[in-house]
Amino acid sequence: MNQVRRVVVHVPDLAGEFRRAAFLQCLVDYFGMDTSGTVDVELTEGVLKLKPSLPGVIHEPGMLSVWANRATAVKLTHPPFCPVSCISPEEKLRIPEEIVDRGVDVGVVVILESSDRKILLTRRSATMRTFPNTWVPPGGHIEQGETLIQAGMRELMEETGLNVGFKNSKLPPWDSCEVLGLWESVFPYELPLGLPVRHHVVIYLHCRCPITSEAMNDLVQLDSVEVGACAWLSPEVVEAVAENKPLPDGHEVQLTVVDSNGCQRRDVIENFVEFTRQRVLNDSSGGGRLSTGTQYALKLLHTARNSPA
Repeated sequence: MNQVRRVVVHVPDLAGEFRRAAFLQCLVDYFGMDTSGTVDVELTEGVLKLKPSLPGVIHEPGMLSVWANRATAVKLTHPPFCPVSCISPEEKLRIPEEIVDRGVDVGVVVILESSDRKILLTRRSATMRTFPNTWVPPGGHIEQGETLIQAGMRELMEETGLNVGFKNSKLPPWDSCEVLGLWESVFPYELPLGLPVRHHVVIYLHCRCPITSEAMNDLVQLDSVEVGACAWLSPEVVEAVAENKPLPDGHEVQLTVVDSNGCQRRDVIENFVEFTRQRVLNDSSGGGRLSTGTQYALKLLHTARNSPA
C-alpha cells in the first residue's frame, strides 16, 4: 500500500523565495501579525503557499476561487495561547527530531450547510491520536493531486458516508462552496497539556447543499474508527457558539451516536453550548469539547450570514 504524501505549507523568505515552513515556526508571528491577518493562498504542486496580502485588501468569502485552488485576502488566525508561539527555547529542545522535521501540514474542513440552514458537526472518536472526543466539522488531510473541493468531498464521505459530488451520489451537488478562513492549529492545543506533536493550517470550506438536514441525516453512516457522533446545529445554536452565549432553556439538538460495532442510534441534548464546554483533552465521560478552531469557523460563518449584502 502506497503511503500518502502530505501537502505542507511553504512561506516566502526574506528574498521572496518560497520555502518549507518550519514545524516550530508560528505562521501568524512569522507574518508579523498580532493574532490574525490576511494572506494570499495557493495550492500548487503539492504545497500550500501562503504570503501576506497587500494592505487594504478586505476579505469577502464570495471572492474566493476554491476550484482554481487560489484565494486572495483570506483571514489567518490562531488562539492567543498558540503553543508554537508561546513555547520556550528550552521546551523546543525537548521535541524529538522526527516531529520537528514534519513541517506544517495542511487540512481541509467542510462546514456543510443544509437547505434548512443547519450545520453538520462531528465528534471525533475518543481513540483518535489528535483531538480525541472533540467536536469539529468533517475534514482531514489533503492528498497529492487533489483540489480543495476534492479533498473536502473525500473526507466528508469517509467520515460520514455523505458522498456529495461523487459518482452515483444520492445527494445533489453543492450549490456553492467558499473559503471562510484559515486556522493555525497545534496539538496539543495548550502547552500545559504537552509539547507540540502536530502543526497544521486548517482551511475551512463553507459548502451549501440543497437538501434538508433530516434527509441528509438519513443517509449518514459514521465511520466508528474516526467519529463518535454527529449533530446538526440550527442558526440559533451556531450564533450561541459563535458569540459564546447561552441558549434558551429547552433548546434541543439531535445527535446521531455510533458505537464501536458501527451501530447508530439517535439521541437528544438540551444545551449544546454547555454540553461541549469541556477543557479536559481526553475526557470521554461527557459530551466532548468544542475545538477553538471550530468556534472560530462558526463565528466567521455567523458574521458572513449577518453581513449586509
